[in-house]
Amino acid sequence: MNHTKSHTIRLLNTAYEIKCPENEIENLDLAAKKLNDLMLENKKRFRQLSDFQALLLSSLHITHEAITNQTKQVERQSQLEEFIGSLEQKINNAGADSISEPAEEK
Repeated sequence: MNHTKSHTIRLLNTAYEIKCPENEIENLDLAAKKLNDLMLENKKRFRQLSDFQALLLSSLHITHEAITNQTKQVERQSQLEEFIGSLEQKINNAGADSISEPAEEK
C-alpha cells in the first residue's frame, strides 16, 4: 500500500507543504527543483516579473517542453510500429518463399 506523506518543497525561498505518495517524493523534489531553477532564471532575465509571473512563465515553459516531448514520443512510437510491421512482413514473405520452393532431390 502506498502511504501519503507531507513533504516540504521550496520555491523562491518560500516553503510549501505538499502531500505526496511516499514513492513519489524524489520526483516531487526533482520537479520542484526544475520549477525553482526556471523561476530564478526568469526573475534574473526579466527583473520586472512578479513571483506569480515568473511561476506562470516557468510553468508554460515546462508544459510546452512536456507536450513537445510527448509529440516526439508518439512520432517515434509510430515509426517503430511501422518498422516492426515491415520486419514482420519480410519475415512472413521469407517464410512463404522457403515453403513454396521445391525441395532439392538427392
